[in-house]
Amino acid sequence: MRKRSKYWGVPRNAPEHPYVRYEGSPAWKSLKKALVELDRNQDIDLTEWHQYIVGYLCKQLERDGVLREEQLSTNT
Repeated sequence: MRKRSKYWGVPRNAPEHPYVRYEGSPAWKSLKKALVELDRNQDIDLTEWHQYIVGYLCKQLERDGVLREEQLSTNT
């Protein structure tokens, strides 16, 4: 079995990433879970930190109107 990608966790000495507003949202949790499964199954090979991949996908969903501001609440 392949080892988990080195791009999980938080990079050492990394500044706050630009997608913090999405962290903890239901969309973030769902997309991260899917990314973990794809990585575990060796369907993808991460070459960027997961926060940037998941965050970008959340941003794109919001931009396309699939994800709305009220869905970003981390309290759900």
